[in-house]
Amino acid sequence: MREILIMLFFCMFSIFGENPLPGQDWDSKLVDLGDGGDAIFYWLIKCQNCTKPPLLMWLAGGPGGSSMPSVYTETGPLLLNDSLKLVENAYAWNKKVDLIYVDNPVGTPFSVAKNISTMCRTEKCVVKNLYTFLIKFMELHPEYRGRPLYLAGTSYAGHYVPAFAAHLTRINSPYINFSGAAIGNGWMDQYEQNLYFSEFLRYNGIVSFFGALLMKFGELLCGIVHVTGMQKFDIACDKYSFFVVKQLGIQNPYDISRPNTTIFFMQLDWVEKYLDKPEVKKLLGVEGQTYRWFNADVNKMMANDSALSLSEDIAYSLNKGKRLIFFFGDKDYVCNWMGGYSVMKKIPWKYNSEFRNADLNLWKNSAGKEMGKIQSYNKLTYISVNDAGHSIFATQQEAGFHILEKLIEP
Repeated sequence: MREILIMLFFCMFSIFGENPLPGQDWDSKLVDLGDGGDAIFYWLIKCQNCTKPPLLMWLAGGPGGSSMPSVYTETGPLLLNDSLKLVENAYAWNKKVDLIYVDNPVGTPFSVAKNISTMCRTEKCVVKNLYTFLIKFMELHPEYRGRPLYLAGTSYAGHYVPAFAAHLTRINSPYINFSGAAIGNGWMDQYEQNLYFSEFLRYNGIVSFFGALLMKFGELLCGIVHVTGMQKFDIACDKYSFFVVKQLGIQNPYDISRPNTTIFFMQLDWVEKYLDKPEVKKLLGVEGQTYRWFNADVNKMMANDSALSLSEDIAYSLNKGKRLIFFFGDKDYVCNWMGGYSVMKKIPWKYNSEFRNADLNLWKNSAGKEMGKIQSYNKLTYISVNDAGHSIFATQQEAGFHILEKLIEP
């Protein structure tokens, strides 16, 4: 009976507009946060042929980057090609979980900020809004109360996810069963990760020993001004990695093994064109909005947040028994695996020593193919993915799917 109703429901799309996910069971809404104008947009995509699966919330980075491109370029059931046609994703995450993609913080593409003054400047604001949103989402979808909830995202989600995970762990609501999180190429601790740009470039043969030594001076200088409390330099040090890219002429800092970022921005352009169709926006419930994948105002408002270290929040969730997976494409310079690995080894949790002493092993799929390297102890897992950039899903979707399986395993 349920299948018949879904079929009838989607047949109606041929009359009222273009179904942005044909053959899928989905729901989308703008959720008013109750403060006179701010609202968060979500797109819920149900699991294929599942019974009471976990719910996974996806948060993109930026800050100011929409989560909606992830639907069509990374983890969603259908991927968008250059003809703006939808093709099946063999490694769609909704084969295992119900997915909820959230545009966060307010002002990020389909989410609404009353005005620029209500856009978030800190993780405290981001977490407050996300929690308000989640409570209201649970009211709209009470079937998720008590069901396992996971968080995932990439890049600046290295801020959002640990902060929100720690908050959910502290709240310990009987309705919100937060169980774990996965973060890809996360930006989690600016001044720890800043120390490894030179080492990454040296390791990959892009700079000489003396070139790396010169870079190291700048990295250490940024560390010194941070330790001495000179926060006015935080934004300049945040931009340090891109300054180096410009000086060295690196064409694609998001994937040094591939010559340019053209395909990445082409895909974002496809998503913009598709989601900005009036008939698509009408069905998503955001009629009248203009869709752009990135909001520069949100990015500017969050500029001072970048220097925040999330290590304490990560440690809190781990100490309370939440599973956390951090994965990195080994060809990404911007949030490279060396800096991420160093953050993992310095997390101040109760099993810090045991994790640092655990073996770093080859990570293989069931057929014996080497996908990368993995190190685990207790609830913390670090993974580097071979031949992958800032988004591992662009080239290594199978690895991404196995990370999801590892996250939700009993």
